[in-house]
Amino acid sequence: MEVAEMFFLSDLKRQCGSFLANYVDCENVVDLLLTARLFTIPRLEHHCVEFLAKNIEEMVKSDKFKYLVLNDAQNIQSRQETDSIDIIDEMRYVLRTTNLNSLASIHEAEHQLECLDAFLEELNLEA
Repeated sequence: MEVAEMFFLSDLKRQCGSFLANYVDCENVVDLLLTARLFTIPRLEHHCVEFLAKNIEEMVKSDKFKYLVLNDAQNIQSRQETDSIDIIDEMRYVLRTTNLNSLASIHEAEHQLECLDAFLEELNLEA
C-alpha cells in the first residue's frame, strides 16, 4: 500500500484494501482500521467498523480497541467539545442500520449498543 500510495496507484491501493478485508479478525481489526485511515481506504475502514460493531462484546476486552477509542476521544479535545468520538459514532451507525430485519436482530443490536455504552462508562467517556 505504501508503494501504491507513493506512486498514486489508487486502484492497487483499493485492491490491497479488498484483499486485507478478507482477513479481518479480532486480533488485527484495529491495526487494519488504522491502516485504512492512514492510506484513506474507505471500504476497508467501513469493513473494519462493521466487524468491530458486530463483535463488540469481544472487542471491549481488547487493549488495542481501548487504545483506538481513547485516541479518537483525545482527538476531539483539539476540536469542539460537542464533537463525538469518531469510531463510536461509526459503530453506532452500523449497529442502528445494518441487518435489522427481524425482532431478534433488533434486540441483538440493542444489546451491542448497551455493551458499547457500558464500555464507554468504564473508560469515563461520554459519547
